[in-house]
Amino acid sequence: MSQAIYDTVSVEVTGKAAQHEYLLRASGSTLRFQGFLIVYEEARDEDQAAQEDRRKVRIPPGLEEGQAQRLIA
Repeated sequence: MSQAIYDTVSVEVTGKAAQHEYLLRASGSTLRFQGFLIVYEEARDEDQAAQEDRRKVRIPPGLEEGQAQRLIA
């Protein structure tokens, strides 16, 4: 059976304010093809699953390399 295939994204945003410089990093992945995962299910308890769901943060769509961002400090 084939392996799963993921699309991955990494984002680094740097910003400079009057007194400080900031670096923010985020990365994530999206399942593109399930492969063997379709028959494999890892057991996890409900509390752990609820905590993982709360931590899911999405990288905004439409970000482009070199795109200017405004720092709100």
